Amino acid sequence: MGIANYRLAMFEANPRTFAVPNNPMPNKSFLLLKDLYIGGGDKPESVWRTFSTRILEAALNTQQEKLERLFGQQKEGEIIQASEEQIRGLSGQPSTEGRQPFNLLEKRPDRSNERGQLYIANFEDYEELRDLDVHVTFTNIARGSMMAPFYESKATEIMIVSDGRGEFEMVSPHLSSQNQSQCRRGQWGEESKEEEEGRCRYQKVKSSLTQGTVFIIPAGHPTAIIASEEQNLQVVCFKVHARQQEGLPRREEQRGERDGEGGQGAVVRSPV
Repeated sequence: MGIANYRLAMFEANPRTFAVPNNPMPNKSFLLLKDLYIGGGDKPESVWRTFSTRILEAALNTQQEKLERLFGQQKEGEIIQASEEQIRGLSGQPSTEGRQPFNLLEKRPDRSNERGQLYIANFEDYEELRDLDVHVTFTNIARGSMMAPFYESKATEIMIVSDGRGEFEMVSPHLSSQNQSQCRRGQWGEESKEEEEGRCRYQKVKSSLTQGTVFIIPAGHPTAIIASEEQNLQVVCFKVHARQQEGLPRREEQRGERDGEGGQGAVVRSPV
């Protein structure tokens, strides 16, 4: 399953920038980090412009004159500079009641201590996430700290570094070792039968993390995330196939106490 039916995009815009609606997508979620086209080309045309005005008026519940202003600059491409008139028009009251945003950082952290905080938005916090089968988390790891090894048994996690620097280590049961020297002893210092036979069952995957880095943690892959000694590390996570994870202990429930150090996945002092 993995992420075959999911897409991730990062959009950075200058002030007074407007992204013209393009391909209609049935389910999508936008995450604001503070601080469909057919064919190619530099300035592809939106599929919306192909529909007649009466169809667009009914589908978007918008008058023709507003549609003309909205799509009038479409020949410039998907991303255009919005005029003050357009900004005033878009800032007015919506013609219909839409889905309201949810501020993740306004809720109490699901996990918090002097080493960092973990915020989780699930189906109970924001019902619209149920349609996407996604949970969203935000983790702030203080400098010189780490998120102790954790894993999800069913869900796949798509991680984005929103700020800071650090590294991560992941244990993969699927990657074959390239040579015996890459094998590692078990947690208790005992070699497995596979190692005795010259094979390694698990392999360590590690990489540095900087702002904008995207990495994926498949289900069943224990992972630790470490912040650098110089600055905090902030990571946003989209946990896909979250519905299958329900019924199993959630990560924060596996850690025991809400506050304090220790426990699987807790934010603790870095071993370095």
